[in-house]
Amino acid sequence: MAKAKQLLEDLTFAGPHEVLRGDLALVGQPGVVYTPKEGRGLPAVAFGHGWLQPAGRYRELLRHLASWGIVAAAPSTQRGPLPSHRLLADDLLSTLEMVTKVRLGPGAISVDPLKLGVAGHSTGGGSAVLAAAKSSDVRAVATFAPAQTIPSASKAAEQVECPGLHLAAADDLVAPAQGNAELITRSWGGEAQLRTLPKARTSRSPRARTGASCSCTANRTVRPSAPSAPCSRRSS
Repeated sequence: MAKAKQLLEDLTFAGPHEVLRGDLALVGQPGVVYTPKEGRGLPAVAFGHGWLQPAGRYRELLRHLASWGIVAAAPSTQRGPLPSHRLLADDLLSTLEMVTKVRLGPGAISVDPLKLGVAGHSTGGGSAVLAAAKSSDVRAVATFAPAQTIPSASKAAEQVECPGLHLAAADDLVAPAQGNAELITRSWGGEAQLRTLPKARTSRSPRARTGASCSCTANRTVRPSAPSAPCSRRSS
């Protein structure tokens, strides 16, 4: 337990990697990608934005992940008041395919196709669940205050066998845990965990803050079961 607490504390600070930023639009999809300056066989995650939110709002989180050696990308699609959650899920999978197959930066970066994950906030979290249900290439899922989608994220969760981590905000009035994160966790086909963040709400997007920390309450563990993407400029 002491090692886990120390690891959590370490991860609240920026990692050792210099970070580059790229634009997914140059390879056919609006969005952003953050990568370490170099690294072979890196893990990658595609992040789904919340309702009406631009992908750029999550730049601090994406940059933080990249500083720890993770290629982090977020499509900036389906941003209207009536988005298609199914199409956003497809875009998350397309984003993973792009960062896996397209040369990133000057060519000193590559992604391991066996180390792919999806994540998301609010309806983007629900779309991440839909994406994982559609593709066995997804090896892990993480959501922050996930919200139900059309089609149902909790129903799709029954088909997801990879590990899942779901974060819920204790004071959330927008996507309360009871009908969203808790139901998705209970429905999960594989091993999943639900964590509640005390005194948290979803009025803001999740951000990785240098030197910040949060306390998490464990609720439950569910049963186991081509062209170049321009990552040539430094992140600021």
